[in-house]
Amino acid sequence: MISSNPTAEELATYATWLAQAEAAAFKLASGASTVSVAYNGEQVTYKPASLPQLRAVIADLRAALGKPAPRNPGVAFKPVVFGRDRTSGGGGLY
Repeated sequence: MISSNPTAEELATYATWLAQAEAAAFKLASGASTVSVAYNGEQVTYKPASLPQLRAVIADLRAALGKPAPRNPGVAFKPVVFGRDRTSGGGGLY
């Protein structure tokens, strides 16, 4: 299991597990039917329905390594402002 005060060797192991888990999550999200991950001395097989469980493992490993959760950029919208174009002095929109 994940130690609350990991040694340098344990941190290296966690980093390896994290890389494998993130690659597996990407494969599942990209349409793979199953993926297997070696984690904590066990071989675990995940299916698309278990993607939330795999993401929880990833979150635990990231926390143990002191890595923040990745940002979800979502959708960025550029505000639309109507009015006179102040740069050209004309009556266009900007």
